[in-house]
Amino acid sequence: MAFVDSGLRFLGQRAFHSKLTGRLTHGEMDVKVSINDQEIWKQRRRRLEALIRADRGQRQHDPAQPDKFISPLLYQAAKEGGVDKFIKALEDHCVMEEVSLPILLGLRSPAKNTLLHAAAESDDIVRAVIDFVHENLITCKNSRRETPLHIAARAGKSGAVELLLPQGKPRCIDHTGNSALHEAVRNRHYEVIRMLVSEDPNPLYRQNKESKSPWCIAVETGDVEVLKLLLEAPNDGEDQRRSESQRVFGMSPVHLAIMYQKTDMLREMWKKKPWLFLLKDAGSGTPLHFTAYTNYLDRVKFLIEKLPTSALEQDNKDGYLPIHVACTMNHVRIVKELLWQWPDPAEFPVRLGQNILHRLTRIILVSAGIPRSGELAICKPTGWSPRKRLEPPELDRYKDQANTRTVVAALVASVTFTSVFSVRGGFNGSDLDAGFPILLHKPCTKSS
Repeated sequence: MAFVDSGLRFLGQRAFHSKLTGRLTHGEMDVKVSINDQEIWKQRRRRLEALIRADRGQRQHDPAQPDKFISPLLYQAAKEGGVDKFIKALEDHCVMEEVSLPILLGLRSPAKNTLLHAAAESDDIVRAVIDFVHENLITCKNSRRETPLHIAARAGKSGAVELLLPQGKPRCIDHTGNSALHEAVRNRHYEVIRMLVSEDPNPLYRQNKESKSPWCIAVETGDVEVLKLLLEAPNDGEDQRRSESQRVFGMSPVHLAIMYQKTDMLREMWKKKPWLFLLKDAGSGTPLHFTAYTNYLDRVKFLIEKLPTSALEQDNKDGYLPIHVACTMNHVRIVKELLWQWPDPAEFPVRLGQNILHRLTRIILVSAGIPRSGELAICKPTGWSPRKRLEPPELDRYKDQANTRTVVAALVASVTFTSVFSVRGGFNGSDLDAGFPILLHKPCTKSS
């Protein structure tokens, strides 16, 4: 503080000297504005300090009472972001309600927002009140389990984020599992992202309830610069631990980049963090498995170039290689590309002893436009892949369908014939005329 004061005094002396000589440079004009700005903030602080001292002899409301909500006018003043208007609203409310500033700052809205939540989108208001807010209120959560840091990060308010970070707990998550970093990445706020990852790299690896880490969200934005900020962030050796265990932290960002056809992002991830390409999806499939499934030939070539051994890596579920996946999906171009890695198709068996030659006939027929026969499900005990083996209950389903159709046909026939032979007016139910049509002798029933 002494250094800052002395610096301001020095700059002030220069500005005073320039005023005497009649010359004022642009830099000295900035100093003059800065000095005026400092004085304005000192005045604002004195006004707020007066509201703290105002609690002596005044009635104190218990903020824990459920019926004590923030005044709508005060809450709106915080949301609008004008710092002087907000301080004036605080002064008026303290006088009118006979409460002090700490009491007001502890009140909640019906959605459990504090005034700090409401003001988190304003750098100036956060700067004005941060020193008067209790530490517990800086990290308190609203009904959506959001802290003020979540709101400031989402809005891209770097000034508010910088003030909230020391006590703001960036690892806190909201009701959807998102941290403040998730929010900043989704909304592409570069400066806020830099601050958050510099303060704590742990949220980089935290997945939300959609199993998405900030890296995955960066891929979804399509913004390479956002992804670069995350890839270049310090991580305290966490990359090494993750690469050794190959543990998936939710959805893999490499798989997402393949799905969204973001080759530029794949190149960035390979350049900065190649261990990400070792991560597998929920089905234990590698990025090459997924690329073979999606039929993106240029991504297949990219992955084979960078990780040629991945072409011979099986998944953990069925022992499938990427070429098996390509065969299953009838992606002929991908099969041709993968065959360059090992030209003998018989060398690619899966756990049930089949290889890609078992798929050859189907691929030829599909390529020729021949439709698949629906009767194969009844005639053959197995489908095209081991995952679709037909058990006896499958045959029972066809029997049930046949029985159901027979019953429906019988009902339709009975209703049809009943309507044809029905007599208008019905039959007489009395003893003497039982069984005779009621309208037998009525002229209106005689045919013309």
